[in-house]
Amino acid sequence: MPTLVRNTEKGPTVFSDISKNIAIEWQGAGDPNGEDVQHVPDEVIENVNFLKSLRRGIFVVEEASDAMKAHLAKQVDAYRSRRDSADEAGQEVLDRRSERTVASAVISETGKVVNGKAEETTIPVVMEARQQAPQ
Repeated sequence: MPTLVRNTEKGPTVFSDISKNIAIEWQGAGDPNGEDVQHVPDEVIENVNFLKSLRRGIFVVEEASDAMKAHLAKQVDAYRSRRDSADEAGQEVLDRRSERTVASAVISETGKVVNGKAEETTIPVVMEARQQAPQ
């Protein structure tokens, strides 16, 4: 049973597998003639590049056999697991110093008077919780 797949992109989208002589064209999402939905053979659904397009959200499966739904769910779960692991590893190495609260302070320059007033300079100051010295 072929799987019914919808294109989510604004414009026409083509998937082709030259080695199997397959080319499927979808019109842009919301096509008034319904050409944004096409029947796709199972051999295309199992193609690595087509699976990448599904994971990226370019295509969405509208209808599929129960066996194909289970197969796709397994693929997507494996991808999400790898992605989440990579995200967690990335979070561990991020430098969070840039997320600290920044405030401005006005400091009078001694000895400099402009128009009868002490010159003022605004500088960024990083505000952190005060740490107590070890006792």
